[in-house]
Amino acid sequence: MTVDLVEQVEPFSDQPWYGIRVDGSSVKWSKDKSVVETMYNDILANPELLKTKENILKSQEIDVPLDK
Repeated sequence: MTVDLVEQVEPFSDQPWYGIRVDGSSVKWSKDKSVVETMYNDILANPELLKTKENILKSQEIDVPLDK
């Protein structure tokens, strides 16, 4: 796994964006370098942070009548 801290300046812009890329895919972008740098360091310390977490908030089974 490769984790990159990136600075990007777009055409016609004088303010850079800072981002994190993991294996070439963007994870997070911000204009605040310190925020992204903190996230970068957190990922290096604990790569488990990159795992997506999912919670099912509600679920219900329903009966669907069959057409005759």
